[in-house]
Amino acid sequence: MISNQCCPAAQSLTDIPAEGCSQNFGQRQKFIFQRLYNGGTRNSIADGTSTGEAGLLASWTALKAATDDTKIVVSPFIEAPGDDGGDARTYGGGNETLNGVPIIVGRNPVNVSCRMNGKKQDIIAAMKKLECEAQAHNLGVYAINENGQIEGIKETVGTTSTWYPVPIYGLFVSDKKHGDFENPDYNDLQFSYVPGYSDKLDILTLDAPALSL
Repeated sequence: MISNQCCPAAQSLTDIPAEGCSQNFGQRQKFIFQRLYNGGTRNSIADGTSTGEAGLLASWTALKAATDDTKIVVSPFIEAPGDDGGDARTYGGGNETLNGVPIIVGRNPVNVSCRMNGKKQDIIAAMKKLECEAQAHNLGVYAINENGQIEGIKETVGTTSTWYPVPIYGLFVSDKKHGDFENPDYNDLQFSYVPGYSDKLDILTLDAPALSL
């Protein structure tokens, strides 16, 4: 949140990194779901390690085949992805606050929505089971774009970068909605990121496109 992160003030303004190349992830086409914790250990996958190197498709394929808390599952192709929220939570305005300017008291969560067109309902039924995982506050997600790159949380210590799934909440998979004569049948998928979720978000390029997962 914003209001409790401002005091005490730093000795000087925080440096802003040089801009360099722009960063745009592109269209999200699949989601990778994983539990946030394996027992008391946070699930992750690191760059440049002998076990589970993040940049190898084989490492992710191995996680898909796992039978413990490290296992990942991959959604079918999704369409019409979109975000809302993430905007300011405010108080006041008018005579309530100084000069009529609202006070910023925090950020709203970011709500993600998409649809899955024409999917068999046994796939949807399996995805509905993820709702329980999210209710337990132990579910995270990576996104895959049209180039087969993966988006997740990246933390770097020294020369080693480690990737983590982004925590999500309130996951919901709708029942089938019929398109009838003019539209395909579809199911909605929605979930929320907590405020500040994207502070360490980055893009991972694998040795082969992750869309094949």
